[in-house]
Amino acid sequence: MKNIIIVSAFLLSVLHSKAQSSKQTRDSIYYLMDTAKTPVNDRLWDIHDENDLVFYTFQCACLKYGGNPTFVYSSNKPTQVPINSLKAIRLVSIVGLLKLIKQSEGEKFNTKHVLYFIQPSNEGYIKRQVRAFRNQEPIKDYEIIKAKSDSTGIKN
Repeated sequence: MKNIIIVSAFLLSVLHSKAQSSKQTRDSIYYLMDTAKTPVNDRLWDIHDENDLVFYTFQCACLKYGGNPTFVYSSNKPTQVPINSLKAIRLVSIVGLLKLIKQSEGEKFNTKHVLYFIQPSNEGYIKRQVRAFRNQEPIKDYEIIKAKSDSTGIKN
Protein backbone atom coordinates (compact mmCIF):
# COMPACT_ATOMS: atom_id res chain seq x y z
CA MET A 1 0.00 0.00 0.00
CA LYS A 2 2.85 2.32 0.87
CA ASN A 3 4.44 1.72 -2.56
CA ILE A 4 1.14 2.49 -4.33
CA ILE A 5 0.88 5.82 -2.51
CA ILE A 6 4.48 6.72 -3.36
CA VAL A 7 4.05 5.80 -7.04
CA SER A 8 0.73 7.70 -7.20
CA ALA A 9 2.29 10.81 -5.66
CA PHE A 10 5.20 10.59 -8.10
CA LEU A 11 2.87 10.28 -11.12
CA LEU A 12 0.73 13.19 -9.93
CA SER A 13 3.80 15.40 -9.52
CA VAL A 14 5.06 14.46 -13.00
CA LEU A 15 1.65 15.21 -14.56
CA HIS A 16 1.46 18.50 -12.70
CA SER A 17 4.91 19.59 -13.88
CA LYS A 18 4.05 18.65 -17.50
CA ALA A 19 0.91 20.78 -17.34
CA GLN A 20 2.91 23.71 -15.97
CA SER A 21 5.53 23.53 -18.72
CA SER A 22 3.13 23.44 -21.67
CA LYS A 23 4.57 25.28 -24.65
CA GLN A 24 3.28 28.76 -25.33
CA THR A 25 2.19 29.35 -28.90
CA ARG A 26 4.25 31.76 -30.96
CA ASP A 27 2.85 34.19 -33.50
CA SER A 28 4.00 33.63 -37.11
CA ILE A 29 5.08 36.77 -38.97
CA TYR A 30 5.84 37.01 -42.69
CA TYR A 31 7.85 39.84 -44.26
CA LEU A 32 8.36 40.20 -48.02
CA MET A 33 12.07 40.89 -48.53
CA ASP A 34 12.22 42.12 -52.12
CA THR A 35 15.54 43.96 -52.42
CA ALA A 36 15.83 43.19 -56.15
CA LYS A 37 13.22 45.88 -56.96
CA THR A 38 14.97 48.53 -54.85
CA PRO A 39 17.87 50.52 -56.37
CA VAL A 40 21.20 49.81 -54.64
CA ASN A 41 21.57 53.39 -53.33
CA ASP A 42 18.08 53.29 -51.74
CA ARG A 43 18.38 49.95 -49.96
CA LEU A 44 17.92 50.05 -46.23
CA TRP A 45 19.03 46.46 -45.70
CA ASP A 46 22.67 45.47 -45.33
CA ILE A 47 23.02 41.80 -46.24
CA HIS A 48 26.18 39.85 -45.50
CA ASP A 49 27.11 36.28 -44.76
CA GLU A 50 29.58 34.64 -42.44
CA ASN A 51 30.21 30.93 -42.82
CA ASP A 52 26.74 29.39 -43.21
CA LEU A 53 24.86 32.32 -41.59
CA VAL A 54 23.25 35.19 -43.49
CA PHE A 55 22.65 38.47 -41.65
CA TYR A 56 20.08 41.11 -42.60
CA THR A 57 20.65 44.43 -40.81
CA PHE A 58 18.09 47.21 -41.17
CA GLN A 59 19.98 50.50 -41.40
CA CYS A 60 18.11 52.32 -38.66
CA ALA A 61 19.70 52.99 -35.29
CA CYS A 62 16.28 52.73 -33.69
CA LEU A 63 16.97 50.20 -30.94
CA LYS A 64 18.39 50.73 -27.50
CA TYR A 65 22.01 51.98 -27.47
CA GLY A 66 21.75 52.91 -31.16
CA GLY A 67 21.46 49.30 -32.27
CA ASN A 68 20.23 48.28 -35.70
CA PRO A 69 17.57 45.55 -35.99
CA THR A 70 19.41 42.48 -37.27
CA PHE A 71 18.02 39.14 -38.39
CA VAL A 72 19.91 35.94 -39.13
CA TYR A 73 19.23 32.62 -40.79
CA SER A 74 21.25 29.56 -41.57
CA SER A 75 21.81 29.12 -45.29
CA ASN A 76 19.84 25.88 -45.30
CA LYS A 77 17.40 24.99 -48.05
CA PRO A 78 14.44 27.38 -48.17
CA THR A 79 10.81 26.34 -48.63
CA GLN A 80 9.20 27.07 -52.01
CA VAL A 81 6.10 29.29 -51.95
CA PRO A 82 3.99 29.23 -55.14
CA ILE A 83 3.05 32.66 -56.51
CA ASN A 84 -0.69 32.02 -56.15
CA SER A 85 -0.38 31.13 -52.44
CA LEU A 86 1.51 34.36 -51.64
CA LYS A 87 -1.78 36.28 -51.73
CA ALA A 88 -3.12 34.10 -48.90
CA ILE A 89 -0.20 34.98 -46.62
CA ARG A 90 -0.71 38.02 -44.41
CA LEU A 91 2.49 40.05 -44.75
CA VAL A 92 3.75 42.55 -42.20
CA SER A 93 5.11 45.94 -43.29
CA ILE A 94 8.57 47.13 -42.30
CA VAL A 95 6.94 49.59 -39.89
CA GLY A 96 4.96 46.76 -38.28
CA LEU A 97 8.07 44.59 -38.03
CA LEU A 98 10.07 47.40 -36.39
CA LYS A 99 7.24 48.01 -33.90
CA LEU A 100 7.28 44.34 -32.90
CA ILE A 101 11.06 44.37 -32.51
CA LYS A 102 10.96 47.53 -30.38
CA GLN A 103 8.12 46.13 -28.21
CA SER A 104 10.16 43.00 -27.55
CA GLU A 105 13.31 44.91 -26.71
CA GLY A 106 14.45 43.66 -23.34
CA GLU A 107 12.24 40.64 -23.81
CA LYS A 108 12.87 37.85 -26.23
CA PHE A 109 11.38 38.43 -29.69
CA ASN A 110 12.17 34.88 -30.78
CA THR A 111 10.20 33.33 -27.91
CA LYS A 112 7.05 35.26 -28.86
CA HIS A 113 7.27 35.23 -32.67
CA VAL A 114 8.39 33.04 -35.55
CA LEU A 115 9.58 35.31 -38.35
CA TYR A 116 9.80 34.31 -42.01
CA PHE A 117 11.41 36.30 -44.81
CA ILE A 118 9.78 35.66 -48.18
CA GLN A 119 11.99 36.42 -51.17
CA PRO A 120 11.44 36.25 -54.93
CA SER A 121 13.06 33.38 -56.80
CA ASN A 122 12.97 31.94 -60.30
CA GLU A 123 10.12 29.53 -59.45
CA GLY A 124 8.01 32.02 -57.49
CA TYR A 125 9.00 32.80 -53.92
CA ILE A 126 11.04 31.16 -51.20
CA LYS A 127 10.43 31.29 -47.47
CA ARG A 128 13.14 31.19 -44.81
CA GLN A 129 12.73 31.20 -41.07
CA VAL A 130 14.88 33.95 -39.55
CA ARG A 131 15.69 34.88 -35.98
CA ALA A 132 16.15 38.30 -34.47
CA PHE A 133 19.82 38.70 -33.67
CA ARG A 134 20.34 40.14 -30.22
CA ASN A 135 22.19 43.43 -30.13
CA GLN A 136 24.59 43.55 -27.22
CA GLU A 137 24.61 46.34 -24.70
CA PRO A 138 27.76 48.46 -24.83
CA ILE A 139 30.59 47.18 -22.67
CA LYS A 140 31.46 49.45 -19.79
CA ASP A 141 35.23 49.05 -19.67
CA TYR A 142 35.97 51.94 -17.36
CA GLU A 143 35.27 52.96 -13.79
CA ILE A 144 34.97 56.44 -12.31
CA ILE A 145 37.17 56.77 -9.26
CA LYS A 146 36.31 59.52 -6.83
CA ALA A 147 38.87 60.92 -4.44
CA LYS A 148 38.17 60.32 -0.75
CA SER A 149 38.69 63.03 1.83
CA ASP A 150 39.68 62.37 5.42
CA SER A 151 38.35 64.11 8.52
CA THR A 152 40.63 67.14 7.95
CA GLY A 153 39.03 67.83 4.60
CA ILE A 154 42.22 67.02 2.67
CA LYS A 155 41.67 64.86 -0.39
CA ASN A 156 43.79 61.74 -0.64
